[in-house]
Amino acid sequence: MAVILDNGDRDGIPNVLAEAMATGLPIVTTPVSGIPEIVEDGINGIFVPPNDEAALAEAIKRVAADSELRARLGESARRTIIEKFDSSKTTMELQKLFAAAPERVAAE
Repeated sequence: MAVILDNGDRDGIPNVLAEAMATGLPIVTTPVSGIPEIVEDGINGIFVPPNDEAALAEAIKRVAADSELRARLGESARRTIIEKFDSSKTTMELQKLFAAAPERVAAE
């Protein structure tokens, strides 16, 4: 789900980000909208401040120059998607929540 505000900002996780992570790409992004729900700075990606072109360029150069960093971030990004955002796991969790909802409502 995405919520589009009057200023164009969106609430949610960008699909392209999850797709890139699933392929094992290292992520350089800003910590806006729902992105911090999926990216952990220094763990599976690198955060740069919004509208800071110099910080973005520096982070991209850092990732491009450091093969170990690229590999570590990419592997961790892929693992994040597999462990936390797999569609079949998410579907099962939603089914459990929906199945439990009538019981919770009846109990209250």
